[in-house]
Amino acid sequence: MAAFWPQSLMQQVDAVTGLPIIGAKANFYVGGTSTPLSIYSDYGLATPRANPAVSDSHGRFPAVFLAAGLFRVRMLAPDDTVIYDVDNMPAVEVPVPPDDPTDPIDPTGVAKTGDMKFFFGAGTVEGWARCNGRTIGSAASGATETASDDCADLFELLWPVLNLTVSGGRGGSASADWAANKTITLPDMRGRVAVGLDQMGASAPAGVLTDVLNVGHSSGAQSITLDTTQMPPHFHVGTTNEDGDHHHGKGFAIGGYTSGAGAGTQYPGAAGNTDDGGAHTHGFETEPEGGGLPHSNVQPFLAMTVYIKI
Repeated sequence: MAAFWPQSLMQQVDAVTGLPIIGAKANFYVGGTSTPLSIYSDYGLATPRANPAVSDSHGRFPAVFLAAGLFRVRMLAPDDTVIYDVDNMPAVEVPVPPDDPTDPIDPTGVAKTGDMKFFFGAGTVEGWARCNGRTIGSAASGATETASDDCADLFELLWPVLNLTVSGGRGGSASADWAANKTITLPDMRGRVAVGLDQMGASAPAGVLTDVLNVGHSSGAQSITLDTTQMPPHFHVGTTNEDGDHHHGKGFAIGGYTSGAGAGTQYPGAAGNTDDGGAHTHGFETEPEGGGLPHSNVQPFLAMTVYIKI
């Protein structure tokens, strides 16, 4: 177990002149004795260093490592005048974190498989797949979004969602399809917004989107065209111009004749009128208007990339 001498790399200064002490000597001994102590230049105590350690041209001592325990250090000036002599000093082991932490961060404490997030950017993110309708699967599956053995948990989570397609059709179980290197499509959030299920375990449905009952259900359209069944009931009224009481003349003859012996007498005809129809109106139809084109059905939105945790 190695300890680091606290005055390592520190400058030794003359108390009177304030100048660095060049060539000061630090002699190390086993605590409570005059037995020289082995000192080293590395933490692993593999490379011995000369004892005493000597300050350089700037008055600084080199890095000194020694075994943990008690030690004595006797500091001498260049003329061997004793600067100090301190015994039974503790050499404290330098803590070094292990290569593999014994208590690593739980990766599910931040995000777990199936969690989704919005990111104000584009591109791939390590440990996440984009919800773009492409596929995931094992490293040998040929999946188009993420082909990695790390996808096993997400594959199993998505497998029961029937509107997500498993290549070659669903087999007996998610594990069997995974072992067969099948792929499954990711939820497709392209151009869509998320919505809560109509029940989600509540005792009664909310009754807002009554057909949204299963995870993965998708619906809606960017634009719609109304048909007559969707239009509110309405009618058009109107009349032609009124012409008042009137009648129409006629120009045919009305007459007769009497007959006598050998000859007849014809009376001249006379003009007449049709019967009076009184004031009246006539029905009519209006000309059609409108083009029948679809109208936008899009709410205000802000586009981002949607990811699902692998």
